[in-house]
Amino acid sequence: MNNHKIFNFNPIPILIYESKENIFNKKDIDFLIKETFEENKFNYCSLSVNNNLLENKKYNKIKKIYENAISFYTKDILNIENKFKMTNSWLTKNKKNQEHYWHTHPNVMLSAVSYFNEQAISTEFSPLLIKGIGLNNIFKNFQFEFDPQNLNQFNSHIWEIKPTTNQIIIFPSWMEHKSVINTKEEIRYCLGTNFFLNDLVGRNNEASGLNVKV
Repeated sequence: MNNHKIFNFNPIPILIYESKENIFNKKDIDFLIKETFEENKFNYCSLSVNNNLLENKKYNKIKKIYENAISFYTKDILNIENKFKMTNSWLTKNKKNQEHYWHTHPNVMLSAVSYFNEQAISTEFSPLLIKGIGLNNIFKNFQFEFDPQNLNQFNSHIWEIKPTTNQIIIFPSWMEHKSVINTKEEIRYCLGTNFFLNDLVGRNNEASGLNVKV
């Protein structure tokens, strides 16, 4: 057998962050589900009218958990010291047979989402799908349709994540994603957030340093 070594160079890390404490307690959920939603005319999920929910002081604990998750992603995984600030926070409501269509989050850098139900019961939710670029990232100048024998993180165009209670999923905001159809009777809620750089970059380069403020 030939000795060989494979390492992931510049992969795109998608974090499933396991919170040590409950992200949502019953009191939080009772407040959240009473938020005003804009009902969708099609069979898609409804969006909260307020897209800065976590700026409300009654959600301070939840906001802090999300901020800790982003800090873990940037400092412990990306190993960068730059600070990121929450720019948006909203809620989606998926009733039975509803889904969230393919979309990206423009004007931001990182997104973090977490799922819950009205009963605050630990459960596994319908999958979140995230779309990548598969083998086209390796063979950038060609658009061949390859025939993978087994799908993995190198050759797949779509990856499925099955979120559970008290998990926060973090990914670059430019990646297309969707939540598949909710097949359960209970309503599936998702609290989404966006983050943007809020710090000095290029601090060692006087000619091109930039102080980003949001």
